[in-house]
Amino acid sequence: MSLGDKTVLLRNPWKGETLRINRPAAVKAASLGTHFALGFVTGCVRVFGSCAPFGVAMAARSGGGLGGLACVLGAAAGYLVSGSLAWGLRYMAALVLVFTTAFLLRETAIAHRSWFMPAVAAAVMGATGALNAF
Repeated sequence: MSLGDKTVLLRNPWKGETLRINRPAAVKAASLGTHFALGFVTGCVRVFGSCAPFGVAMAARSGGGLGGLACVLGAAAGYLVSGSLAWGLRYMAALVLVFTTAFLLRETAIAHRSWFMPAVAAAVMGATGALNAF
């Protein structure tokens, strides 16, 4: 049962109650939850033993808004769960740098180019990898 575009009524058959849900808020919460879950899953994935660039790539793709922040938090949690703190710090530093770049440059024309955020993610991963070598 629906009331217009913005409110949805859900009936609980066991309790006999009716729950009123604000539809745009529910869609936004589902979107943020999806971004968090995708960040977490991609943060847990490793290739070649100890390389895990997919959480950073997903954060770069998510952008500098709330979805990007949820993805960064999910990827950071994934890096902490799947490895040690010392291993995950490199990737969390890369996450912070990629999200900060996306947030600061989100209004510019270059940030909307298809190649820009992958190039930023690659440069940041290279920089944090070089710093990790010392």
